[in-house]
Amino acid sequence: MAIAPLHLLHGQRAGDLAMSTSIDFETRRQIGDIQAGIARLDSSARRRPPRPGQAIIQRTAAQLARVCGDEALAQLMESKAATAPAMTTVSTWASELTATGLPGFVLSLERQSALAAILTRSPQVGTLANGAIKVPVAGLAPPARIVAEGAPIPVLKGAFTPLNLAPFKLSAICHFSHELAEFSMIENAVRVLLGQSIAAGLDIVAFGTTLPGGLLNGVTPITASVLTPASAALVADLKALLAALTSPGADIIFVMSPQNALYATAVLPPSFLYPIVASSALAAGQVVCVNAAAVAAAISAEPQIKVSESAAVHEEDTTPLPLSATGSPNVVAAPLRASFQSDVSLMRISAPVAWGARAGAVSTIASVSW
Repeated sequence: MAIAPLHLLHGQRAGDLAMSTSIDFETRRQIGDIQAGIARLDSSARRRPPRPGQAIIQRTAAQLARVCGDEALAQLMESKAATAPAMTTVSTWASELTATGLPGFVLSLERQSALAAILTRSPQVGTLANGAIKVPVAGLAPPARIVAEGAPIPVLKGAFTPLNLAPFKLSAICHFSHELAEFSMIENAVRVLLGQSIAAGLDIVAFGTTLPGGLLNGVTPITASVLTPASAALVADLKALLAALTSPGADIIFVMSPQNALYATAVLPPSFLYPIVASSALAAGQVVCVNAAAVAAAISAEPQIKVSESAAVHEEDTTPLPLSATGSPNVVAAPLRASFQSDVSLMRISAPVAWGARAGAVSTIASVSW
């Protein structure tokens, strides 16, 4: 048998190696082109809604990757074709979601206001801007699944319900004399008092039934339990409140009058899962259950506090009237006070706010027996 010369064998091996290298390079180039195409699709999808036929293009690219021998890349592209990522252009899938921080004003009122305590547990609280606001509220999260080694991970889709929040304003005025301001710390004391006034106003509005702001608007009260002893009725009532919620989660808060809160915390074990918050805005016997994760709000970063020494006011704490109004007969706001003439200072606080809750996020009992 003839044996090829050594230099010919060497040349043949070099040719085989060059051909193999060329094939490997061509395969890598094709896979690189596919990956670049998918990257362009992803980039385009982030800027605009998915176009008709986009899913077919991704599946075709997956088949090309499979022909090139890259099964993992093919499965990845097929998985990506099934569910679009959360984007600003995908309706009900985080299209309105923006990154916002919890206003410090809310944090400062957490111990004074039950609504503030609820908002500190909500992931959908931001700083108020001008005009109406659309805030996304997350629904029940889809569960993760078991995935075998090397298998594609399912891409899940959440559900966000946008709430249209119409801002309104909580406001109050206090006044004090020039002499008191000169010889005491009355201005600081009034600032604290006005902050507490805003905290109380938050709860009165939030746990009312009227709009704007009433979380109990449209909520039918649950019938209270008549079980004895009272501790049995307490447990039954709390269970009924939870059952009335849609998709309750870990961020449930029970709000009740101070006397009911005292009894509940004394009777329930330390291992009780949910916080109990007292609020003087609730009448004795009323209990409200709120899923904080289903509440959205937009609050001013800080309240607006202004002091005037020249304004005039109608000294009325319940139903103040315009200082001058035309009608038949004309309305006279009395008593009036001119701050410049009587040498007093007027301090006013205003807090623009807006909040709302997803349907099924709030339940209530009007009159418990414990």
